[in-house]
Amino acid sequence: MKVKGFTLVELIVVIAIVAILASVSIVGFSKYIASARWSNDTNTAAQMDDIIAYHMVGHDNVVLDAYDIRTIIEDNHGGAFDFTPQTPDAGFFCVDGRIIVALFEDVADPTFALGISRETSLLSSTARLERDTTVGVMPEEIFGEGTTLLSTEGHIVSEIVSGIRNLGMSVTFEDDYDDLVERVSSMGEGLFSDDTHKERLESLLDVFDPAHTLFADDTAWRFQTTESDHVGWYADRVVMSEGIANIRSYDGPRTTILNDITIPRTVKTIEADAFALFRNHPSRTLSIVFPEETSIMVEEGAFSTVQRSALQSTGSITFDWPVPELDITVMLGGVLVPEDTCVDRSSVSSENLLSFNIQAIDRSAITTMTGTLKNNAYIVRVYTERGLLGTKTIEFCET
Repeated sequence: MKVKGFTLVELIVVIAIVAILASVSIVGFSKYIASARWSNDTNTAAQMDDIIAYHMVGHDNVVLDAYDIRTIIEDNHGGAFDFTPQTPDAGFFCVDGRIIVALFEDVADPTFALGISRETSLLSSTARLERDTTVGVMPEEIFGEGTTLLSTEGHIVSEIVSGIRNLGMSVTFEDDYDDLVERVSSMGEGLFSDDTHKERLESLLDVFDPAHTLFADDTAWRFQTTESDHVGWYADRVVMSEGIANIRSYDGPRTTILNDITIPRTVKTIEADAFALFRNHPSRTLSIVFPEETSIMVEEGAFSTVQRSALQSTGSITFDWPVPELDITVMLGGVLVPEDTCVDRSSVSSENLLSFNIQAIDRSAITTMTGTLKNNAYIVRVYTERGLLGTKTIEFCET
Protein backbone atom coordinates (compact mmCIF):
# COMPACT_ATOMS: atom_id res chain seq x y z
CA MET A 1 0.00 0.00 0.00
CA LYS A 2 1.43 3.30 -1.02
CA VAL A 3 1.53 6.04 1.67
CA LYS A 4 1.03 9.50 0.28
CA GLY A 5 3.02 12.36 1.94
CA PHE A 6 2.42 16.09 2.06
CA THR A 7 3.03 18.10 -1.04
CA LEU A 8 5.38 21.07 -0.98
CA VAL A 9 2.46 23.45 -1.35
CA GLU A 10 0.70 21.92 1.65
CA LEU A 11 3.87 22.25 3.77
CA ILE A 12 4.23 25.90 2.77
CA VAL A 13 0.59 26.59 3.67
CA VAL A 14 1.00 24.91 7.08
CA ILE A 15 4.21 26.84 7.80
CA ALA A 16 2.53 30.09 6.78
CA ILE A 17 -0.41 29.39 9.10
CA VAL A 18 1.91 28.56 12.00
CA ALA A 19 3.91 31.74 11.33
CA ILE A 20 0.77 33.87 11.32
CA LEU A 21 -0.46 32.32 14.56
CA ALA A 22 2.98 32.80 16.14
CA SER A 23 3.17 36.46 15.10
CA VAL A 24 -0.30 37.12 16.48
CA SER A 25 0.66 35.42 19.74
CA ILE A 26 3.91 37.39 19.99
CA VAL A 27 2.12 40.68 19.34
CA GLY A 28 -0.50 39.82 21.92
CA PHE A 29 2.11 38.74 24.45
CA SER A 30 4.15 41.90 23.81
CA LYS A 31 1.06 44.01 24.41
CA TYR A 32 0.40 42.07 27.60
CA ILE A 33 3.96 42.72 28.84
CA ALA A 34 3.73 46.42 27.94
CA SER A 35 0.37 46.69 29.71
CA ALA A 36 1.73 44.93 32.81
CA ARG A 37 4.76 47.23 32.91
CA TRP A 38 2.60 50.33 32.54
CA SER A 39 0.23 49.13 35.26
CA ASN A 40 3.15 48.50 37.61
CA ASP A 41 4.62 51.95 36.86
CA THR A 42 1.23 53.59 37.42
CA ASN A 43 0.91 51.88 40.80
CA THR A 44 4.44 52.96 41.74
CA ALA A 45 3.65 56.56 40.80
CA ALA A 46 0.46 56.41 42.89
CA GLN A 47 2.44 55.20 45.92
CA MET A 48 4.91 58.07 45.53
CA ASP A 49 2.05 60.50 45.05
CA ASP A 50 0.43 59.36 48.31
CA ILE A 51 3.72 59.85 50.20
CA ILE A 52 4.20 63.40 48.89
CA ALA A 53 0.54 64.32 49.37
CA TYR A 54 0.74 63.21 53.02
CA HIS A 55 4.00 65.13 53.49
CA MET A 56 2.54 68.32 52.03
CA VAL A 57 -0.34 68.46 54.52
CA GLY A 58 0.17 71.76 56.31
CA HIS A 59 2.97 72.80 53.92
CA ASP A 60 0.96 74.30 51.08
CA ASN A 61 3.50 77.02 50.31
CA VAL A 62 6.57 74.76 50.33
CA VAL A 63 8.24 74.22 46.95
CA LEU A 64 10.14 70.94 46.58
CA ASP A 65 12.76 70.28 43.95
CA ALA A 66 13.47 66.86 42.44
CA TYR A 67 16.00 65.79 45.04
CA ASP A 68 13.76 66.89 47.91
CA ILE A 69 10.95 64.77 46.48
CA ARG A 70 13.18 61.73 46.03
CA THR A 71 14.58 62.13 49.54
CA ILE A 72 11.11 62.33 51.13
CA ILE A 73 9.98 59.23 49.23
CA GLU A 74 13.07 57.22 50.17
CA ASP A 75 12.81 58.29 53.81
CA ASN A 76 9.21 57.07 53.91
CA HIS A 77 10.03 53.96 51.91
CA GLY A 78 12.75 53.00 54.36
CA GLY A 79 15.63 53.00 51.89
CA ALA A 80 16.63 53.22 48.26
CA PHE A 81 13.79 53.62 45.78
CA ASP A 82 13.98 52.86 42.06
CA PHE A 83 12.84 55.93 40.13
CA THR A 84 13.29 54.25 36.74
CA PRO A 85 10.01 53.03 35.20
CA GLN A 86 9.81 49.56 33.65
CA THR A 87 8.11 51.06 30.59
CA PRO A 88 10.67 52.03 27.90
CA ASP A 89 10.96 55.73 27.02
CA ALA A 90 9.04 56.74 30.15
CA GLY A 91 9.89 58.65 33.29
CA PHE A 92 8.40 59.59 36.64
CA PHE A 93 7.41 63.26 36.86
CA CYS A 94 5.97 65.61 39.44
CA VAL A 95 3.46 67.84 37.63
CA ASP A 96 2.23 70.70 39.83
CA GLY A 97 2.44 68.53 42.93
CA ARG A 98 1.12 65.28 41.45
CA ILE A 99 3.48 62.38 40.71
CA ILE A 100 2.77 60.46 37.52
CA VAL A 101 4.47 58.17 35.01
CA ALA A 102 4.50 59.41 31.43
CA LEU A 103 6.26 58.92 28.12
CA PHE A 104 8.88 61.56 27.39
CA GLU A 105 7.26 62.04 23.99
CA ASP A 106 3.99 62.98 25.69
CA VAL A 107 5.55 65.30 28.25
CA ALA A 108 7.20 67.23 25.43
CA ASP A 109 3.73 68.23 24.20
CA PRO A 110 3.03 71.78 25.52
CA THR A 111 -0.58 70.80 26.30
CA PHE A 112 0.40 67.73 28.31
CA ALA A 113 -0.45 69.13 31.76
CA LEU A 114 -4.03 69.97 30.88
CA GLY A 115 -6.37 67.78 32.92
CA ILE A 116 -3.51 66.09 34.79
CA SER A 117 -2.32 68.49 37.46
CA ARG A 118 -4.25 69.20 40.63
CA GLU A 119 -4.25 72.85 39.59
CA THR A 120 -4.62 72.88 35.83
CA SER A 121 -1.80 74.73 34.11
CA LEU A 122 -0.09 74.80 30.75
CA LEU A 123 3.48 73.54 30.46
CA SER A 124 6.03 76.05 29.30
CA SER A 125 7.58 75.72 25.87
CA THR A 126 11.24 75.29 25.00
CA ALA A 127 11.54 79.07 25.06
CA ARG A 128 11.03 78.81 28.85
CA LEU A 129 14.63 77.71 29.00
CA GLU A 130 16.02 80.96 27.59
CA ARG A 131 18.54 82.33 30.09
CA ASP A 132 16.67 85.60 30.73
CA THR A 133 13.44 83.83 31.75
CA THR A 134 14.68 80.98 33.95
CA VAL A 135 14.39 82.34 37.49
CA GLY A 136 14.35 79.31 39.75
CA VAL A 137 14.65 76.69 36.99
CA MET A 138 16.70 73.62 37.94
CA PRO A 139 17.97 70.91 35.53
CA GLU A 140 15.04 68.62 36.33
CA GLU A 141 12.64 71.29 35.04
CA ILE A 142 13.69 70.72 31.45
CA PHE A 143 10.03 70.66 30.38
CA GLY A 144 9.25 73.92 32.14
CA GLU A 145 8.58 75.20 35.63
CA GLY A 146 5.97 73.10 37.39
CA THR A 147 7.03 69.84 35.72
CA THR A 148 9.89 68.08 37.53
CA LEU A 149 11.67 65.00 36.21
CA LEU A 150 12.31 62.47 39.01
CA SER A 151 13.97 59.66 37.04
CA THR A 152 17.77 59.80 36.91
CA GLU A 153 18.53 57.00 34.43
CA GLY A 154 16.97 54.71 31.86
CA HIS A 155 16.58 57.45 29.22
CA ILE A 156 19.01 59.90 27.65
CA VAL A 157 17.06 62.90 28.97
CA SER A 158 17.17 61.53 32.54
CA GLU A 159 20.88 60.81 32.24
CA ILE A 160 21.78 64.24 30.83
CA VAL A 161 19.72 66.00 33.50
CA SER A 162 21.31 63.91 36.27
CA GLY A 163 24.74 64.58 34.79
CA ILE A 164 24.16 68.34 34.98
CA ARG A 165 22.86 68.12 38.55
CA ASN A 166 25.99 66.28 39.71
CA LEU A 167 28.70 68.19 37.83
CA GLY A 168 29.82 69.59 41.17
CA MET A 169 30.91 66.12 42.29
CA SER A 170 33.86 66.05 39.89
CA VAL A 171 37.10 68.03 39.85
CA THR A 172 36.99 67.62 36.06
CA PHE A 173 33.50 69.13 35.89
CA GLU A 174 34.34 71.22 32.82
CA ASP A 175 35.43 68.11 30.88
CA ASP A 176 32.34 66.26 32.14
CA TYR A 177 30.18 69.12 30.88
CA ASP A 178 31.87 68.95 27.47
CA ASP A 179 31.15 65.20 27.40
CA LEU A 180 27.45 65.90 27.98
CA VAL A 181 27.46 68.47 25.18
CA GLU A 182 29.15 65.98 22.85
CA ARG A 183 26.62 63.28 23.73
CA VAL A 184 23.71 65.57 22.90
CA SER A 185 25.38 66.80 19.71
CA SER A 186 25.70 63.23 18.46
CA MET A 187 22.00 62.48 19.01
CA GLY A 188 19.71 61.81 16.09
CA GLU A 189 16.37 63.48 15.53
CA GLY A 190 12.91 62.10 16.22
CA LEU A 191 12.92 61.14 19.89
CA PHE A 192 9.92 63.36 20.60
CA SER A 193 7.05 63.93 18.24
CA ASP A 194 7.70 67.67 18.08
CA ASP A 195 11.39 67.09 17.22
CA THR A 196 12.47 69.50 19.94
CA HIS A 197 14.26 66.98 22.18
CA LYS A 198 17.71 67.92 20.95
CA GLU A 199 16.88 71.62 21.14
CA ARG A 200 15.58 71.18 24.69
CA LEU A 201 18.74 69.43 25.86
CA GLU A 202 20.98 71.91 24.08
CA SER A 203 19.05 74.78 25.68
CA LEU A 204 19.35 73.12 29.09
CA LEU A 205 23.10 72.66 28.70
CA ASP A 206 23.40 76.29 27.63
CA VAL A 207 21.48 77.42 30.71
CA PHE A 208 23.77 75.43 33.01
CA ASP A 209 27.02 76.24 31.27
CA PRO A 210 29.84 76.29 33.91
CA ALA A 211 30.66 79.80 32.69
CA HIS A 212 27.36 80.95 34.21
CA THR A 213 26.76 78.40 36.98
CA LEU A 214 28.21 77.63 40.40
CA PHE A 215 28.27 73.92 41.27
CA ALA A 216 28.79 72.55 44.77
CA ASP A 217 29.22 69.23 46.52
CA ASP A 218 30.51 68.11 49.93
CA THR A 219 34.13 68.86 49.08
CA ALA A 220 34.20 72.15 47.17
CA TRP A 221 32.56 74.81 45.02
CA ARG A 222 33.21 74.38 41.29
CA PHE A 223 33.30 77.47 39.11
CA GLN A 224 34.80 78.54 35.81
CA THR A 225 36.23 82.03 35.72
CA THR A 226 39.18 83.83 34.18
CA GLU A 227 41.28 86.55 35.80
CA SER A 228 39.18 89.20 34.07
CA ASP A 229 36.05 87.71 35.64
CA HIS A 230 37.25 88.15 39.20
CA VAL A 231 35.74 91.61 39.47
CA GLY A 232 31.98 91.55 39.10
CA TRP A 233 31.46 87.96 37.97
CA TYR A 234 27.84 87.00 37.34
CA ALA A 235 26.47 83.50 37.96
CA ASP A 236 22.95 82.71 36.85
CA ARG A 237 22.34 80.10 39.52
CA VAL A 238 23.74 77.70 42.11
CA VAL A 239 23.36 73.93 41.60
CA MET A 240 24.07 71.58 44.50
CA SER A 241 24.82 67.91 43.95
CA GLU A 242 22.50 65.16 45.13
CA GLY A 243 23.10 64.09 48.72
CA ILE A 244 25.16 67.14 49.68
CA ALA A 245 25.49 67.21 53.48
CA ASN A 246 27.92 70.08 53.97
CA ILE A 247 28.21 73.41 52.13
CA ARG A 248 31.86 74.38 52.11
CA SER A 249 33.44 77.80 52.39
CA TYR A 250 33.42 79.58 49.04
CA ASP A 251 36.90 80.78 48.04
CA GLY A 252 36.13 82.19 44.60
CA PRO A 253 35.67 85.78 43.39
CA ARG A 254 32.87 88.02 44.62
CA THR A 255 29.88 86.81 42.67
CA THR A 256 26.51 88.26 41.74
CA ILE A 257 23.85 85.55 41.83
CA LEU A 258 20.87 86.13 39.55
CA ASN A 259 18.57 83.44 40.97
CA ASP A 260 17.40 82.39 44.42
CA ILE A 261 19.33 79.70 46.30
CA THR A 262 17.46 76.76 47.83
CA ILE A 263 19.28 74.75 50.49
CA PRO A 264 18.71 70.98 49.93
CA ARG A 265 17.08 68.91 52.65
CA THR A 266 20.22 66.78 52.98
CA VAL A 267 22.42 69.68 54.16
CA LYS A 268 23.45 69.41 57.83
CA THR A 269 26.20 72.03 58.17
CA ILE A 270 27.12 75.30 56.43
CA GLU A 271 30.66 76.60 56.85
CA ALA A 272 31.88 80.13 57.41
CA ASP A 273 32.08 82.20 54.20
CA ALA A 274 29.83 79.74 52.35
CA PHE A 275 27.66 82.55 50.97
CA ALA A 276 29.25 85.73 52.32
CA LEU A 277 30.85 86.61 48.95
CA PHE A 278 27.58 86.28 47.03
CA ARG A 279 25.72 89.44 46.08
CA ASN A 280 22.25 89.91 44.68
CA HIS A 281 21.61 91.62 41.38
CA PRO A 282 20.67 95.34 41.82
CA SER A 283 17.27 94.67 40.24
CA ARG A 284 16.18 91.99 42.72
CA THR A 285 16.78 90.58 46.20
CA LEU A 286 18.72 87.35 46.58
CA SER A 287 16.70 84.87 48.63
CA ILE A 288 18.30 81.90 50.38
CA VAL A 289 15.56 79.43 51.26
CA PHE A 290 15.99 76.70 53.86
CA PRO A 291 13.99 73.47 53.76
CA GLU A 292 11.22 72.92 56.28
CA GLU A 293 11.50 70.50 59.20
CA THR A 294 15.25 70.06 59.02
CA SER A 295 18.08 70.82 61.41
CA ILE A 296 21.09 72.70 60.05
CA MET A 297 24.15 74.00 61.89
CA VAL A 298 25.44 77.27 60.42
CA GLU A 299 28.98 78.37 61.23
CA GLU A 300 29.54 82.00 62.18
CA GLY A 301 30.20 84.17 59.13
CA ALA A 302 28.44 81.86 56.66
CA PHE A 303 26.17 84.71 55.53
CA SER A 304 26.61 88.44 55.16
CA THR A 305 24.59 90.78 57.37
CA VAL A 306 22.24 91.61 54.50
CA GLN A 307 21.71 87.93 53.70
CA ARG A 308 20.92 87.13 57.33
CA SER A 309 18.07 89.63 57.36
CA ALA A 310 16.53 88.08 54.24
CA LEU A 311 16.82 84.38 55.08
CA GLN A 312 13.66 82.31 54.81
CA SER A 313 13.30 79.28 57.05
CA THR A 314 10.71 77.10 58.71
CA GLY A 315 13.24 74.55 59.89
CA SER A 316 15.52 74.39 62.93
CA ILE A 317 18.50 76.59 62.04
CA THR A 318 21.32 77.14 64.52
CA PHE A 319 23.19 80.28 63.50
CA ASP A 320 26.70 81.21 64.62
CA TRP A 321 27.35 77.58 65.48
CA PRO A 322 30.68 77.27 67.32
CA VAL A 323 32.37 74.46 65.39
CA PRO A 324 33.86 71.95 67.87
CA GLU A 325 37.64 71.86 68.19
CA LEU A 326 38.52 68.19 67.88
CA ASP A 327 40.89 66.29 70.12
CA ILE A 328 43.46 65.34 67.49
CA THR A 329 47.16 64.73 68.21
CA VAL A 330 49.47 66.60 65.80
CA MET A 331 52.80 65.15 64.66
CA LEU A 332 55.55 66.94 62.74
CA GLY A 333 57.96 64.59 61.05
CA GLY A 334 56.85 61.84 63.41
CA VAL A 335 57.50 63.98 66.53
CA LEU A 336 54.62 64.96 68.81
CA VAL A 337 53.66 68.64 68.79
CA PRO A 338 52.58 69.59 72.33
CA GLU A 339 49.15 71.16 72.82
CA ASP A 340 48.99 74.98 72.64
CA THR A 341 52.36 75.04 70.87
CA CYS A 342 52.90 76.83 67.59
CA VAL A 343 54.65 75.19 64.65
CA ASP A 344 57.56 76.74 62.78
CA ARG A 345 56.17 77.05 59.27
CA SER A 346 59.57 76.77 57.65
CA SER A 347 60.07 73.37 59.28
CA VAL A 348 57.13 71.87 57.34
CA SER A 349 58.25 70.29 54.07
CA SER A 350 57.67 67.27 51.86
CA GLU A 351 60.20 65.39 53.99
CA ASN A 352 58.88 66.75 57.29
CA LEU A 353 55.11 66.48 57.07
CA LEU A 354 52.35 67.33 59.47
CA SER A 355 50.31 64.27 60.42
CA PHE A 356 47.39 63.68 62.72
CA ASN A 357 46.41 60.97 65.15
CA ILE A 358 42.64 60.64 65.01
CA GLN A 359 42.22 57.67 67.35
CA ALA A 360 39.78 59.69 69.45
CA ILE A 361 37.38 59.68 66.48
CA ASP A 362 35.66 56.70 64.90
CA ARG A 363 37.62 56.43 61.65
CA SER A 364 34.90 54.45 59.91
CA ALA A 365 32.56 57.43 60.30
CA ILE A 366 34.97 59.88 58.62
CA THR A 367 34.23 60.56 54.96
CA THR A 368 36.68 63.41 54.26
CA MET A 369 39.53 65.36 55.87
CA THR A 370 40.72 68.66 54.42
CA GLY A 371 43.37 71.18 55.32
CA THR A 372 43.50 74.90 54.49
CA LEU A 373 45.84 77.76 55.29
CA LYS A 374 44.13 80.78 56.84
CA ASN A 375 45.44 83.70 58.89
CA ASN A 376 48.79 82.11 59.71
CA ALA A 377 47.19 78.83 60.73
CA TYR A 378 46.55 75.42 59.22
CA ILE A 379 42.95 74.33 59.76
CA VAL A 380 42.03 70.66 59.51
CA ARG A 381 38.34 69.93 58.96
CA VAL A 382 36.84 66.49 59.54
CA TYR A 383 33.60 65.43 57.85
CA THR A 384 31.15 62.58 58.27
CA GLU A 385 28.02 61.72 56.33
CA ARG A 386 26.19 64.23 58.52
CA GLY A 387 28.44 67.11 57.52
CA LEU A 388 31.23 68.94 59.34
CA LEU A 389 32.19 67.13 62.55
CA GLY A 390 34.75 69.63 63.79
CA THR A 391 38.14 71.23 63.22
CA LYS A 392 41.70 71.19 64.49
CA THR A 393 43.74 74.39 64.23
CA ILE A 394 47.53 74.32 64.08
CA GLU A 395 48.96 77.77 64.73
CA PHE A 396 52.17 78.76 62.95
CA CYS A 397 54.74 80.70 64.95
CA GLU A 398 54.93 84.37 63.98
CA THR A 399 58.23 85.35 62.45
